[in-house]
Amino acid sequence: MARRKKKQQKNTPTGKNAHRGKIAAAGRGHRPSTADPDVGKAIRAWERRDFDRAISLYERALKRDPGNPVLLVDVARAYALRFRFVDAELLIERAFRRYPDDAQLQIMLGRSFEQLQQFDRAIACFRRALELQPDSRQRAGSLLQLAMMHERLHDLDSAEEFLEEALQLNPNLVKANLTLAVIERRTGRTNEAVVRLKAIVEQGQGDAEPEVIARSLYQIAAIQDQRGQYNESYASLTEGKQVLEKISAPYRYDADQITRSARRMIRAVTSDHFQRWKADGNRLKALPSGIAFLTSHPRSGTTLLEQALDSHPQLISAD
Repeated sequence: MARRKKKQQKNTPTGKNAHRGKIAAAGRGHRPSTADPDVGKAIRAWERRDFDRAISLYERALKRDPGNPVLLVDVARAYALRFRFVDAELLIERAFRRYPDDAQLQIMLGRSFEQLQQFDRAIACFRRALELQPDSRQRAGSLLQLAMMHERLHDLDSAEEFLEEALQLNPNLVKANLTLAVIERRTGRTNEAVVRLKAIVEQGQGDAEPEVIARSLYQIAAIQDQRGQYNESYASLTEGKQVLEKISAPYRYDADQITRSARRMIRAVTSDHFQRWKADGNRLKALPSGIAFLTSHPRSGTTLLEQALDSHPQLISAD
């Protein structure tokens, strides 16, 4: 039954691509926001991808219970997933000020700040949660979150320390092993990384999430490509693609929505827009050095490119 529930969560719209997962799932282990009937309706509306209706229902519930910490975070996440980042930050700030000593809420806030790409504040929240409840059953998960953010911020030493403690608490934490393998690859310990990654693929087919298995295969493919093992690299990439194909429906939907949105934007932009942008640009104060914007569709490799550019001593990047 637990595995079935896990599978359902993957096929419902939240998360990074703004269309997958339940918002109110944030409230596990805390005072649930689902006590309000409008929240249940909002969740169902979100699953139908009727996002405007869902947010309207969330807002109505929050108006009746403005101090509910879970509801504050749930509504903030809904705002963030619909790109209303300013509104999301206001609610997160309210929750942060009201409940500074609530460890569970600090974890929820950390996840919300991470969603808003405010990694420094997310790290502060997870660290605060660990201070408030050092023996929490969620400690290994919080350490993993900290490690993944530090790895993304290129602080690999700190990330590895968090991972080692997390794996001491839970040796079967698959994502921790994957993140540690990524660090090993990035620091030149490719032999160790390959052993760890192959163990995830070979031992985790039954329990690991398909995304984790696929990412492990892609990491193996990157190492094989670097070693000039091109046929093996292609085989690993193909295997990873086959793993993801089984759960591709939500991603295909996201890709279709992104394409439709891009086409609407292309139709809406005219030459007048470019003329105004050019005129505004000419009025800006000249920068001491050049500036470039890097943008693309999600999951198309821009994060990797940004990390590569950021490694140059004369470049500064902001994600």
